[in-house]
Amino acid sequence: MTKARDLANGGFGLILIKPSSVVNGTDNGKGTISFSGVTSFSLNNVFSATYDNYRIVMNLDAGTSNTFITFRLRVSGADNTTASYNDMRGWDRATSFTQTSAQIALNNNSAEGCAVMDIFRPFEVKVTNAISWFHGRTTSAVDAYNFHATQSQSLSFDGITFINAGNMTGTVSVYGYNK
Repeated sequence: MTKARDLANGGFGLILIKPSSVVNGTDNGKGTISFSGVTSFSLNNVFSATYDNYRIVMNLDAGTSNTFITFRLRVSGADNTTASYNDMRGWDRATSFTQTSAQIALNNNSAEGCAVMDIFRPFEVKVTNAISWFHGRTTSAVDAYNFHATQSQSLSFDGITFINAGNMTGTVSVYGYNK
């Protein structure tokens, strides 16, 4: 289905996607989600056959935990919690492990920060890969990380949940890369 905004930009670039529903967050009506003082929030029906690859942009305004924000992919409004997630920190070359979620490189103890994650073919019945970058500032330091993640099950995912041990406040947007 071609949308007017696709035609306006020649069908190129990133297209903001509006989730069908949000858990623990508020949609501004256009697809940018605000979350405040939550330990997790979910976006449903953001991945579809319309796009193969996606960019997720997160701005963190406040956090209360010195842990990384993780993600789980979703199917029909439910998190996939199998031990099929693998991730590796870009600054720790030898560390890779299997777990029930994957890190997105967003350290939630930052006074403010931002993360970008590219996620590849989550809706296709194939292995899903993701790459993320984070930059953050605390009162005494500047942090920068990158992570690489894989969800090794061949499933079709349509949503995503972000999780943290402490409270987090900020905004997130999901964009589809136009084909």
